[in-house]
Amino acid sequence: MLYPLREIERLDRRMNRLIQDIWGSESETPQLTGASTSLPAVATGWRMPAVDIQEKDKKIVVTAEIPGATKDDIQINISENRLEIKAETREEKSEEKEGYVYKERRHGSFYRSLELPANVKADKAKASYKDGLLKLDLPKSKETKKTTIKIE
Repeated sequence: MLYPLREIERLDRRMNRLIQDIWGSESETPQLTGASTSLPAVATGWRMPAVDIQEKDKKIVVTAEIPGATKDDIQINISENRLEIKAETREEKSEEKEGYVYKERRHGSFYRSLELPANVKADKAKASYKDGLLKLDLPKSKETKKTTIKIE
């Protein structure tokens, strides 16, 4: 016999696991149901930039779309195989002519945290930003921090 609520709960758990695999750690993971807010990007006003990741022999190349930002607006954090990209943009335009005043304000926030396919040498990373595209060249690290845990 098919129990619709049980099937919905099973689907919900699978979707939450899928989203957790995509988004990363549990603190960043939105829950589809049972949560007081929807996606963090919606709740906090952050937008997720589109990201391409290419794994090559000796490096990982990451390209992220961050339109409207300057290189000073962008913050990049790397820890072993975890990459975090943040950007905050503000723009104000004002034009006053005889008979009218034109003002426009724009504010944007970008955030993306993702797991890289390999550990990288953060101190050797290179970044460039041009025409709304952030490009990161991240040399792979042969060293991996492996920890053995003993069971008590």
